[in-house]
Amino acid sequence: MTDFNPETVFYEVLKDEGVLLELTTHPAHTASFTWGMVNIPLSDAKKGRDFFEAQSRHEVGHRVVPYAPSTIERGMAAKEVARLEGIEDIPSFLNIVYDLMVDGRNLLEHPKVYRLYMEYYTRQYLESPDSRMKLLGNMGDILLGRKSNSTTANQLYNLLFRDSRNFYTRLRQIAKILKSLFTSKNKDKYGGYGGSGSPLENNPSGDSPSGKKPTLTDMTNPVELPNIESINLAEIDLTELARELQEADIEGERKTRLYEVQQYLKLMDRYVEVTESRGSRPNASEEVEIWRVGDDPARLDLVDTIQRYSVVIPGVTTLKKGRGSLSGSGGSGSVMLILDNSMSTIVTHVDKRKEAKRIIDTIREAAFCITETARRNGDEIGAIGFSTNIKWCVPMTFTEYHSVINQIIKMEPRGSTNLQGPASWALTQINYKPHAVTTFLITDGELEDLNVAIPLLDEIGNKGKLVVFLITGRDKEGNLPAIPQSLVDRGFTVYVIEAGQGFSEEALEEIVV
Repeated sequence: MTDFNPETVFYEVLKDEGVLLELTTHPAHTASFTWGMVNIPLSDAKKGRDFFEAQSRHEVGHRVVPYAPSTIERGMAAKEVARLEGIEDIPSFLNIVYDLMVDGRNLLEHPKVYRLYMEYYTRQYLESPDSRMKLLGNMGDILLGRKSNSTTANQLYNLLFRDSRNFYTRLRQIAKILKSLFTSKNKDKYGGYGGSGSPLENNPSGDSPSGKKPTLTDMTNPVELPNIESINLAEIDLTELARELQEADIEGERKTRLYEVQQYLKLMDRYVEVTESRGSRPNASEEVEIWRVGDDPARLDLVDTIQRYSVVIPGVTTLKKGRGSLSGSGGSGSVMLILDNSMSTIVTHVDKRKEAKRIIDTIREAAFCITETARRNGDEIGAIGFSTNIKWCVPMTFTEYHSVINQIIKMEPRGSTNLQGPASWALTQINYKPHAVTTFLITDGELEDLNVAIPLLDEIGNKGKLVVFLITGRDKEGNLPAIPQSLVDRGFTVYVIEAGQGFSEEALEEIVV
């Protein structure tokens, strides 16, 4: 029995922190936090109200202190950082980092109840033969305002509480400093989070019986660390996980849904940069056009109206769609993408894969920007990817923008460059359109059948405008190659772009009339 109601104290902490979690009081060696639930053994309640409140604040802190881990997605990203840095006992490493982050924050914000709690555990940790527990004790001394002679503890304190870099950058440095502590050897010798057996078990005071000193084996209930390899899409926000991995500078495994989401977010970030850069320049064609009562309702752009004016007044603030559309006529424009997926421009085997990736990345970025512009304008778009032969295609559409984007994201450099097949397919798609079509041919420039394909390119150009981007490297003298004369003679708009250099702004300039 206690002289307070543990549940009342726990829910007061939840109210203070602004989160909802469930409390259980099952017998256990230590208190624990899992996603959505906190378990605090009744033995902790017997240590008094303040101790129970401090223990509650510690476990709830794992949900509210940023990156400690606070979300499943952040926990997964941190686990990947630890793995890539070579930490062998990842659960023990991350749980100690998380515990210190929570303790530092709670000592600052709730010193009255938390200081005695920290004194209690710091005393135990400093007596441990386990170097990892002793590190916790040395950190406890520093957090409590005392000096520590431990160089490692002082370095860790500075990284956790004084370094302004993002968490994952700091975590990489922390992993390098603590790597020698969180080894399989130490885990075998002293145990680790999630071990079995505990000298604190059935001991309400928490003091070590028979003089036995605590080790990480006593910490039997770690913060759960979910695996990226076994993602349950129903339990996590894949976009949020992709953002966390992006912040941690970690790329998901290729050909997975997570990788595709990461690439989409990268491309969208780049699209925003490009459009903001273009939008900062004065452009007469971007003058607003008012939608008036009696105009086609499909031309009303409610989103832009609200973004600009925050109020909808017909004929006054209501804007028409289509400013900056592909044809300048509000959703009636069309664009066709012919995208090279080959590796043919690279001549040396050593450079081939690296250079091909640089080329495909620049093609991917520009193609994405064009497609996203079409999507936002409601313009028609079709696309085809090719190398030795046609790799994929999406027929002209007003709705399947994400089908085009998904194919762009999945592009991989393979094979040589044969243009005739994809040019023929593109022509069949646009041949009977009653309006002009802007067609983009984006290629590495090593067009093996250019002369054969020229008549097809002529017909494509006659249907509107053909814009050619030749992505290529420099020669031994550092010069970019000349534009093929056959393309110059036809009057096509041709850009020569150095491999690795972005050209999204130039591409968007060509599709806006």
